[in-house]
Amino acid sequence: MSIVNLKKEAVKIQNNHKKFELISSLYNSPPSIIAKHSTINGNISSSATIEIEGKVYGEINTKNLIIRESGFFQGKIVAEDIYIQGKFEGNIVAKKISISQTATINGEISYQTMLVQDGACIDAVFKKINQNT
Repeated sequence: MSIVNLKKEAVKIQNNHKKFELISSLYNSPPSIIAKHSTINGNISSSATIEIEGKVYGEINTKNLIIRESGFFQGKIVAEDIYIQGKFEGNIVAKKISISQTATINGEISYQTMLVQDGACIDAVFKKINQNT
């Protein structure tokens, strides 16, 4: 093989490697999904995103949490960002909470910022926490 052909092959390999790195970075931290017909009892810890479509009883410590409309959680959540569309019972400690109009919530919520859509069903004690904590 000539030098010119070797250089062409090296460029192809390099370009393919860059494509692979780009695709890998996009899927570096896919969400952990608890499926609609699943039930989990216990503690969950993650440095990425957790999506709940089924039922979870226990404690979750994560960066981001989404409770989908079909999702149910009972227990304690500690997270940076939480989006609730489904049902929640328990305690939340979070920097940012977004509550959808389809959400049903019972419990205690400690937060830095919160957004609640009109129509959400909430029976909770709220405590705003200092942004420096």
